[in-house]
Amino acid sequence: MNKIKNRYELAKSYLCKKVRVSGFPRVIGIELTNRCNLKCIMCARQQMSRNLGDMDFELFKKIIDEGKEYLEFVWLQDLGEPFLHKDIFSMIEYCREKGIRTGISTNATIMNQDIIDGIAVSGLDYLMFGFDGASKQTYERVRLGACYEEVVNNIKKFIKTKLSKDLKTFLVIQCIYMQETEREIESFRNLWNIKGVDALRIRQITYSADKAAARFINRKRCWPCFWPWSNPHIKWDGVVVPCCQDINADYALGNLNQFSLKELWNNEKMQELRKLLIFGKYEHSLICKKCNMFQPTILQVLSSSFIDQFILNKLIPYMESLICKMRY
Repeated sequence: MNKIKNRYELAKSYLCKKVRVSGFPRVIGIELTNRCNLKCIMCARQQMSRNLGDMDFELFKKIIDEGKEYLEFVWLQDLGEPFLHKDIFSMIEYCREKGIRTGISTNATIMNQDIIDGIAVSGLDYLMFGFDGASKQTYERVRLGACYEEVVNNIKKFIKTKLSKDLKTFLVIQCIYMQETEREIESFRNLWNIKGVDALRIRQITYSADKAAARFINRKRCWPCFWPWSNPHIKWDGVVVPCCQDINADYALGNLNQFSLKELWNNEKMQELRKLLIFGKYEHSLICKKCNMFQPTILQVLSSSFIDQFILNKLIPYMESLICKMRY
């Protein structure tokens, strides 16, 4: 099945509410590491009880080798700082060799020149800096362990290199809209509305156990949550979960050290979860009952089958920022 036909099959399976999806994921998240050097106040790592570790490069290659048939994009992140992984640039290069684009979200605290050069050489397609707030006081209150001046300098150093070397990496700077940052959204935009930054993203809190996120849970929908038909995540040890909201792999589908992603994508547990969501029984799912993840409209799902995933990722900051502005 080619990748264009695969997009169509994914969209059709969702729109027809099929528990068994005829296509395979066009985008996945791979947790290279769940280690992090910060303790951000809104981060799901506060509730993480899994062991810390880094993904083995051989397991990573196995995932990519299988996925090259249908994957368009891989997010090299989950509940850790991706640039702490020693093989990260080799992993990016491996994806590029297999024709798969890559994206990373980072806190930018360790963005030194060696990492910047590694990004340039490896060919990373999409880079997002998480920068919550616009002032030193707010930023350091949210991003515990980070230094405002150092991170601003790191980001500007990357931007300078991007412009001087004409890097094609799509650069996004993101601020999460929450109580601590809501008064600084416009200041954030003013701070980072500079040459070299391709998009600014204002995103609502999406961690399902966060009380601040609970007020945006909306169950009055005709359609089930889109993500179990679209975007599974793989933990550093090979455990596959339905989406990024499963922090502790409470709804583990299986392990890629024993199975292929194709086998797990439509296994009994995955089909049972989809069935619950089709009938609106979110309260019966530990990972779904408090979730407020952004949901695409039916028109967006349909149109996405005609658009490459990398282009979709470029559009997401604009869509989410608009939705967030309307909500607040």
